[in-house]
Amino acid sequence: MKDNIFDIEVVGMGVFGLSIAWECVRRGARVRVVDHQPYQRSSSYGLVGALTPHVPERWEIKKQFQFESLVMAKSWWNEVELASGINPHYDRCGRIQPIIDEKGLERAHERSLEAKKNWKSIACWNVVKTKDIASWQPETPTGWVIADDLSARINPRLAINSLRLALLKYNVPLTALKDLGKFKYKNKVLATGTAGLNTLSRELDLPIAAHEKGQALLIAYDSSHQPIITAGGVNIVPQPKGLTAIGSTTERFFDNPFKTDYRLNELYDKAVDLLPVLKHSIVVEKWAHDRPRAVTRAPLLGKHPIQKNTYIANGGFKIGLGMAPKIAEVMADLILNDNNRIPYKFSLENAIEEAKIRKVKEAPTI
Repeated sequence: MKDNIFDIEVVGMGVFGLSIAWECVRRGARVRVVDHQPYQRSSSYGLVGALTPHVPERWEIKKQFQFESLVMAKSWWNEVELASGINPHYDRCGRIQPIIDEKGLERAHERSLEAKKNWKSIACWNVVKTKDIASWQPETPTGWVIADDLSARINPRLAINSLRLALLKYNVPLTALKDLGKFKYKNKVLATGTAGLNTLSRELDLPIAAHEKGQALLIAYDSSHQPIITAGGVNIVPQPKGLTAIGSTTERFFDNPFKTDYRLNELYDKAVDLLPVLKHSIVVEKWAHDRPRAVTRAPLLGKHPIQKNTYIANGGFKIGLGMAPKIAEVMADLILNDNNRIPYKFSLENAIEEAKIRKVKEAPTI
């Protein structure tokens, strides 16, 4: 490579960094990916892999963006698999959500009408009797559930490894540490997760980062070809090789982001209450990690407010794998063509304004 100059250096080997690198490479850019930690330490390298949509009511650009990403996911991940030879086990398996009371049933019917309008004929959000479900049946007081066919699952670790190998086959260097002074780049992308949000908060003296921890587990229960089940903050997600993932906790206050504790046992108990067939399943793995949550709870995308020729792709809190295809697309448009198609709610400008408001609210009174 002439003068060892890359078009783009991506910092971060989570799903945002690798996906943006992949999209830019596909468009002919010369890309290098680096990280200061092993890729297995990324919050993307988890267990759950639920790609689920927002409710289809009160439609706005954020929901439209996520909808487009979920719709394009199958073809996008198929191309990654074709390049890498590694199956990320993407499957648009659908999702079932129990309806717990009459008010919830009424709301579900209203949302079904909204889905017809906003999802059009691409996907469905149906209200059905539990007895009419051919697959596994969760406990539900009303006998009714929501069944959508837009939700999908993926195996996070296989997805990350598939992206990594696809990039390697396109001769993209993936290095654990920067070779300072050896390579140059025209543009840099910071996809550095929680650490990156903390750094940005310090640089701007604003509370951009809002810490949150999640715990999940993997059990030996074969749920092949079954839909995701979601209720009460629990996702039960089919995974390959006779396994099922259960996740995840949502913790704002914690001492160790990488340590599992009693909250994970409580999560398992809730999953068994929801789906009794899981009882007595062997726990194969437990997982805990802090997750990159921005002050807006939305992805944080755009040009760095201070550093030149630098871009940020962060804040994939809970939805990083589902948003990755569309985020990779709009970030490649911005970096390579200076075409900004990022929704304002995902922009750095919006996050800065939200952080300023929070800073004033949290300022001590005299």
